[in-house]
Amino acid sequence: MKISYNWLKETLGFDLSPQELAAGLAAAGFPVESIAPLAPEITGVVVAELLEVKAHPNADRLSLTKVSDGAAIYDVVCGAHNIAQGDKVPLAKIGAVLPGNFKIKKSKIRGEVSEGMLCSADELQLDLVQDSDGILQLPKNAEIGRDINAYLALDDLILDVELTANRGDLLSLRGLTTEIGAFLGKPFSLEGPKEPETVDWGFPVSIETDSCSFYTGRLIKGVQVGPSPLWLQLRLLACGMRPVNNIVDIANLVMLEWGQPLHTFDADKLPGHEITVRQARAGETMITLDNKERQLEPSMMLITSGGRPVTIAGVMGSLDSEVDANTTNIFLESAVFDASLRLTAKALGISSEAGSRFEKGVDPAVTAIASQRAANLIRELAGGEIGAITSAGTDRTAAWSIPVSIAKINGLLGADIPREQAVSFLSNLGLKVEGEGDSLMLHVPGRRQDLLSWQDIAEEVGRLYGFDQIPVSLPKGALTLGMRKKSQSLEWQVRELLAGCGLHEVMPYSFISPEMAEKSWEESGVEISNPLTREASIMRSSMLPSLLETVAYNLAHGQDSVAIFEVGNVFRPEPDSPLPSQVLRVAGALVGREPRHWQQPVVSYDFFALKGVVQQLLLGLGIEAEIRQEPHRQLHPGRCAAAFAGNICLGHFGQVHPAIVAEWKLDAEIWVFDLDFLALAQNTRQIVQFIPPSRYPAIRRDLALETNEDIAAGTLMAIIREAGGELLEEVECFDVYTGGNLEPGGKSLAFSLSFRHPERTLQDKEVQGLVDKIIGSLEEGGARLRS
Repeated sequence: MKISYNWLKETLGFDLSPQELAAGLAAAGFPVESIAPLAPEITGVVVAELLEVKAHPNADRLSLTKVSDGAAIYDVVCGAHNIAQGDKVPLAKIGAVLPGNFKIKKSKIRGEVSEGMLCSADELQLDLVQDSDGILQLPKNAEIGRDINAYLALDDLILDVELTANRGDLLSLRGLTTEIGAFLGKPFSLEGPKEPETVDWGFPVSIETDSCSFYTGRLIKGVQVGPSPLWLQLRLLACGMRPVNNIVDIANLVMLEWGQPLHTFDADKLPGHEITVRQARAGETMITLDNKERQLEPSMMLITSGGRPVTIAGVMGSLDSEVDANTTNIFLESAVFDASLRLTAKALGISSEAGSRFEKGVDPAVTAIASQRAANLIRELAGGEIGAITSAGTDRTAAWSIPVSIAKINGLLGADIPREQAVSFLSNLGLKVEGEGDSLMLHVPGRRQDLLSWQDIAEEVGRLYGFDQIPVSLPKGALTLGMRKKSQSLEWQVRELLAGCGLHEVMPYSFISPEMAEKSWEESGVEISNPLTREASIMRSSMLPSLLETVAYNLAHGQDSVAIFEVGNVFRPEPDSPLPSQVLRVAGALVGREPRHWQQPVVSYDFFALKGVVQQLLLGLGIEAEIRQEPHRQLHPGRCAAAFAGNICLGHFGQVHPAIVAEWKLDAEIWVFDLDFLALAQNTRQIVQFIPPSRYPAIRRDLALETNEDIAAGTLMAIIREAGGELLEEVECFDVYTGGNLEPGGKSLAFSLSFRHPERTLQDKEVQGLVDKIIGSLEEGGARLRS
């Protein structure tokens, strides 16, 4: 933030030197990056009055002038065309030094003596809106003989203050003077403007988007657009801004004063007698002030009139509605746009002072005040009749209060700051303090959107007290052995197991866009009331959108194989609570081919590869799980399953539904799993019981079964285990066959059964009896032995 030292000094009336002011700002947490002069060094230039102007006898384009500095009269030859008797101009006398070490000497031009030089703005290296070939015209009341540095305040200094991202309130004179007044112990509040006399011309405004909470506008008729007075142009230069014309300069000055960006339109160029704030529509375009045609996206907010875009809200206006030298009627906008316009500015490659303020948050309480101040200045400097303000939305932010304890503040800071001093600091910052004794209630003004907790308040007290004044002390407390909680240890175990399966961990944001939620068939998500961007305005209700976004990004960047996992939270609305529930999930995705092996052919990821990852994870956690066919609305109806521990569903896995993949415009089979971390934790067997190997031999039998194609192997394995009883030690499906001489819609499954008695050797007839029982149960379940 660049600000004029003189402006701060005039407003607050302090006697600090620039270096002392910079030191105070640095101690408050806002170091001054540089202190630069407004203009290069100039000596020997004074305010002078033109007493006489006549033609040069030997040159058509030169004039002979007599000028007075109040002490003497000088003959000066001048080549400018914009001078007349009575004008007040800068006179560089003999011996003067101009920027660039240009020294003025007595000279003879076309036979006439010249005892100095009349100066233009360019010759003084001032970037003013003036005739570049003409002499700088000073106000008629300028005091002749006065040094030009003092008269134009060219000795002013520009302070470049480094601000933190959360202190948007300091991007204004109002905010900086409040902050400086606080550390000087002089509470200060910028005085608001007088309410102007207005005419009600009835110019309606409306809002059709959630990205604009408050919008005001007013007509001002009969203005005369031209250069701003010198004081205004110089003030803008001292704050690092370039003057344009009186209307634009007034809007910029008010923004610097109050932190509220303004925008002006040529009212006669607006296609309709109304203003609507809405999101852009697909295919809309607009030519901006820089004469570039912009393709607009639905995520971009527009100001429209008569259905046509006239401004990209908070970013840049349209070329066909700009104020120019022929403008006589203007429409003045003052509004509150949310931080989502940062993405619009980034997408269009446009950076502006107004945009940076909207990104950091503006105070709705000054939106109308800024409009009043600008309207008064426009009438004063450009003439015109002011229309009544019209508005839509609300200028009230939800008020918030913070309970604090002086003892807790001192405990956090490690200081012993008296209550009265802490209260004084907070009051000087503009906070309303209530309460007696140690407990206080602080009411936060809308401009301080960074103050949300008592720790923030403690920081404010510490800043103004001076962190360098707090004695250094080591924290005291009982020494404890640091260790992870069981849930944390389990998280790390899950990560290690999945990494061991060849998956890479990803950590995407848990906030998604409405488009991502819609494409992923998300259930009703939790909307964020004040999102930073539209792309992060919904709290995800499942892990799928984040997985698909990561997969899409990798595929778009040339990765033909993706194997990822995430341990993260999902959020679901609770009907009886203002806050959503937060559930920890473990999810992953496989796309493309499995890692290459020199002894094996290249194999693409499929259902069985995914199932292997899930089973490996569950096995590593000591969970005995059963895999069942279980549909899931986001998965392919014929290629999905669920893992169960008893009757508890641990989660689902399978192929992402083809319709969802099509919504994401992906051309790949995507295999995902999504498991409930809490269910895993409740069924994990952390202590592994050692079972000594049996001394007795196992008896193995193989069964080849013919069944319908829609009966899962897991279903038959469950029947086998139940019928086999305790003597059935292990069952494994080792072959699947379709085609050949099987009936249409049928398949053959081969199982290996292992029987063992823990205390003796089994007899063949005992095993055969169990096998017969198993076959009978299988036949009841729809399977039969192959002949």
